[in-house]
Amino acid sequence: MYCFNCGHQIPDDSVFCPECGCRVDTAMAELEDEPSISTTETGKPITPPMATPLANQQVPSSQNEDVAATTPAAPPNSPGKKKSKALIVVPIVVLVLILGIAAAGVLTGWFGLAGSNGIISVGQGVPVRESVNDYSWEELSAISDEISAASSEDEAIEIAKNYHLCNEDGTLDGTQTKEVELSNGVTSSVEIIGFAHDDASDGSGKAGITFAFTEMVDFAPMSTRGSNEGGWKYSDLRTRLNSDFLDMLPDDLQENIVEVDKSTNNVGAVYDSSSQSFVTTCISTTPDKIWIPSYTEIVGDISGSIASRDSEGMAEVLGSEGLQYQLYSDLGISQGNTPADLLTLNVADGTDASAALDASLRWTRTSDPTDLRYAYTIHNTNGNCNESHTVVNVYGIAPCFCI
Repeated sequence: MYCFNCGHQIPDDSVFCPECGCRVDTAMAELEDEPSISTTETGKPITPPMATPLANQQVPSSQNEDVAATTPAAPPNSPGKKKSKALIVVPIVVLVLILGIAAAGVLTGWFGLAGSNGIISVGQGVPVRESVNDYSWEELSAISDEISAASSEDEAIEIAKNYHLCNEDGTLDGTQTKEVELSNGVTSSVEIIGFAHDDASDGSGKAGITFAFTEMVDFAPMSTRGSNEGGWKYSDLRTRLNSDFLDMLPDDLQENIVEVDKSTNNVGAVYDSSSQSFVTTCISTTPDKIWIPSYTEIVGDISGSIASRDSEGMAEVLGSEGLQYQLYSDLGISQGNTPADLLTLNVADGTDASAALDASLRWTRTSDPTDLRYAYTIHNTNGNCNESHTVVNVYGIAPCFCI
């Protein structure tokens, strides 16, 4: 047979023309598939179109007549050649584009979406890291802003999941921690206890992430006055945490802490013995950068579970000091279930506990509404949250904060 591109005679079983390189097997197949009329009006058989042979080729005369009569010479730039060139040029163009985009991505940090470790980021440009501890406080603050801007609790949890700030099912279990070293040499860690839980004091909405220390990092009395009068608002411990203790935190953490409003009984003892009821108008808010949790922020709803004078009134007073944080809810903690293995905290390395009356107790910010002398504590050996102790006693502190 003859090549349809250059006209040279080639073996019948050829796939490519050895002279010009054009593929000939597909061209032959296409011609064979084309419908044709078997005879002319005179009855003479019609031969399929063929390329004009070169001058020095030997072609049977009958074929020459048919070719000359029916087929023009193949143009210099046949479709076959154009197709073969396209098969080469297109992949080259695509490869050049890919290499160009890759180079631009490397030079621009993947167009601003990757961190120093090259990990692609989501949301506000923060790279997604493996754990809470791998983020800087600045990065966590940016993520917190994204969480606080979420339109729903479900959306906030989805954002936290995307950044590996909680488990894949959206829960917290106490493993979402970050190391902290205080300026006095105390080393400890903090754990995420909630998302979009606390109200920012500036009225901008919810603070995105709330942390709590996983160990007791300080020991102090609730009040040196010997009375819970004025509650958390006028306690010595609140002053201490928002001044001396705040100053001991790392600078990069201090810069990203968000002040939030904490609701507390800021009167103290509010039981009216004459009416045998509690004054429930004692709740007010304080702006705090550092605080300790209230009784109900740990154990949750206590309505119907208090066996005391005017139990409903007492439950209203205590229950107005904040909702239970997600961590404690996910762990199944309640007033009737305060397991020691979930609530026990150790003394952090480097913390001076020598002045503590009892190092197994730590303060909550909840004043005992029945007695001016007491405030509620958490017991580190049995998890009991239902004890109140004299406010002048020195007990442990595991502070909280928001970013």
